[in-house]
Amino acid sequence: MNKHTPGPWRIVGRSIVGCRPDGDLPLAVGEVFRPVHYGDTGDDWLAQANLRLIAAAPDLLEVARNLHHAIMLGNVTFRTPELEATAKSMVAAALA
Repeated sequence: MNKHTPGPWRIVGRSIVGCRPDGDLPLAVGEVFRPVHYGDTGDDWLAQANLRLIAAAPDLLEVARNLHHAIMLGNVTFRTPELEATAKSMVAAALA
C-alpha cells in the first residue's frame, strides 16, 4: 500500500490534485504559491515549474522503483528502451 496519494496527479490552477485511494473523488494533494520577494511579482514561472515537478512525483517514484528493482536483481543491463523512454518522458514532464 502506498503511504501517499496514488497518482496520477494533475495541476488544477495552483493546486495538485489526485484521487482518493478508496475511490475516484478528487483529493487536493497540495497547493503551490508564487514566491514574492520584496514585492516582486515576476516569479510566476517559478510557481509553474514547481507545480509541474510536484505533479510528476508519483511517476518519478515509479521510475525510481523500477530502476531499484532492476539493480537489486543484479541486472547490469537494466537499460531497456521502455525504461529509458519512461524516464526521459518523466524528466521532461517535471522540467517542462
